[in-house]
Amino acid sequence: MGHQCGRRCCGIARRRRRYRTVSREAASLLAGLPPWDLEATVLARMHDQRVEMQRRGETPLPEHVEAWRKELRRDLKVKWKQRLSQPSARHTIISAVVPLFEAWLDRPHGVLTFRMTQVLTGHGKFGKFLHRIRAEETSGCRHCEASPEDTVEHSVEVCFAWEEHRRVLVDRR
Repeated sequence: MGHQCGRRCCGIARRRRRYRTVSREAASLLAGLPPWDLEATVLARMHDQRVEMQRRGETPLPEHVEAWRKELRRDLKVKWKQRLSQPSARHTIISAVVPLFEAWLDRPHGVLTFRMTQVLTGHGKFGKFLHRIRAEETSGCRHCEASPEDTVEHSVEVCFAWEEHRRVLVDRR
């Protein structure tokens, strides 16, 4: 938990713990990492299949192992997607990613940037988030008065300060 000296470092640590609001489901989906219990099931089934072959006096060939792995990973993805259809928290992130579930998991590494993570989680320089964690006095947009709340949706869809960025994104489609 850290030391209790009353210095600034302790206060920051307490605030960070208090505002950790991205669910484990959403964070693991963003990272493309399946829940550990599903991963453990895959590993256990791989082990069981090897043991069964060895019990029969056979040696599993690399092709067998790879085929098992692919089949079990497909099963894992199906179970994971089913689980995400009834998330325990933070529907925004999950609902944004689940329609592209396969493409999201198969994307090249490094595509998820710091800014993209802020947009997907809503944890960034958005007035609503900053106000909620008491870093800003209001939840309004700093750049315009088109919205009483500076949300991800406002920044991405409406705010004139991000107009050029929107144009670039639309042009790249």
